[in-house]
Amino acid sequence: MSCHPDSECDSNESDDDYFHSPMEEQKKNKQTLNSVFEPLGVSLITDVGTLRFFDEKLMMHKNMLKLCCSTTCEEENSGRSDDLKLSASDSDTLIEGLQALFNHSSGSERIRLLTLAPPSWGRKTIVDFFRCTQHQARAAIELRLTDGILAFLVS
Repeated sequence: MSCHPDSECDSNESDDDYFHSPMEEQKKNKQTLNSVFEPLGVSLITDVGTLRFFDEKLMMHKNMLKLCCSTTCEEENSGRSDDLKLSASDSDTLIEGLQALFNHSSGSERIRLLTLAPPSWGRKTIVDFFRCTQHQARAAIELRLTDGILAFLVS
């Protein structure tokens, strides 16, 4: 906000109302990302090079997503209400959290969590996404088909 020479400016205005230098903006972005990464156990950003890495990774994922579901996503989302749509950031956070939960779970719980994979995913996609074994992926697909999502594995 600018002040007219004949008027008084509010001296209590925060610095956020004014332009930030690129370095301040990067620092602010780094703090924001680290506040999201820390609870998820994701490595924190320590330098600007890491920010560039995340920018490149994000762009790659966006492009892959566009290629994979340009028409499929439109068809699937047409029945969803607007209040259920997630931002890309929220979606990424949920996915990272699910992967972290999977990595910290026991063997039978891992198979149970794998039943959350979309029914359209085959064994190879599940293996690649969760970095699990083919046996776990196969068992999860069979469990989902016979007992449903998040079913308990019977020994």
